Amino acid sequence: MWPSSFYVSAFLLVAVHAASLKKASDYFEICHTSDPKFNECVANTLIKLRGKLMKGIPSLNLLPIDPLEVEKMELRQGSGENFHIYQKLTDLKVYGLSNYSIDNFKFDYKKKQLNQTLSFPLVKLDGAYEIDGKILILPINGKGNVTYTCRNVTIDSIITFERFEKNKERYIRIKDYKIHIQPQHAEIHFTNLFNGDKRLGDAMNTFLNNNWKEAFESYRELPEKAFADLMKIHMNRVYTKFPENEIFPE
Repeated sequence: MWPSSFYVSAFLLVAVHAASLKKASDYFEICHTSDPKFNECVANTLIKLRGKLMKGIPSLNLLPIDPLEVEKMELRQGSGENFHIYQKLTDLKVYGLSNYSIDNFKFDYKKKQLNQTLSFPLVKLDGAYEIDGKILILPINGKGNVTYTCRNVTIDSIITFERFEKNKERYIRIKDYKIHIQPQHAEIHFTNLFNGDKRLGDAMNTFLNNNWKEAFESYRELPEKAFADLMKIHMNRVYTKFPENEIFPE
């Protein structure tokens, strides 16, 4: 009699092999680049994928995006007297990224460039922070928890692709991913600012919220670069898994 471990191992090998045989069409609708409604097709596919992206797709190594868990975001910016800041965010959870609508979508496949605008009613970030420096001419320092709440958020993206060969087949991947985040309103709350000095901490939180536009402009590089890098990695897990003619056949 074969030991049970043999059957388990054999089953796992079959399961892994079966998963590797799945085609792109098993995960999402395929859009043909020669279709006059190619852009509309790809945009509709992104809308239909919201539910799957929210939960994640383990077989594609795609993590859930709602909440999206981010291990660390770090920013060191400025060197002047009135603005210099170091900020590190860890153990972040980002809520609301699956609730998106597409306001603009243009995929020039020949030039391998995608321009899109997504809108989110609410995006919320919870995590731990460390901050030290000067923001909007005021000194700030602390270590604790932070919540960012952004309402009616618009994210403009410019994504460029490149071709590459793997196993004698042609694939595509994201070469560059740039985003511009613009909320209509934002609220920030840091706990334990200034070593727990409640008076100073409350005053700083009030100041930042009263001047949220200027505050956001001063640190927008942190979320924009972090999320662009993260989404590039996330999306390339899909693009590099299937040949180009399987994802985007002519």
